[in-house]
Amino acid sequence: MANITHCWPIDYTVTLPMQSGASVTLAADNMNGSEIINQDASGNPIVVPEISPAPAAYNGQFIQMDVTNVVPTS
Repeated sequence: MANITHCWPIDYTVTLPMQSGASVTLAADNMNGSEIINQDASGNPIVVPEISPAPAAYNGQFIQMDVTNVVPTS
């Protein structure tokens, strides 16, 4: 068990070249079967601006993936 008691916000951008019609899957595994409450090291809820339910905090852990741009290649 990792004994982690808080969460961190993640903001990561990557370019993924792929063929049209491809499927993308985002998965997470907490590896020990437990969930940590959505709070930072100071005990404050983590709110990601402009991500629902902001300005309220999400009740639990979550990962969200947004496609921000699609560019056809030749």
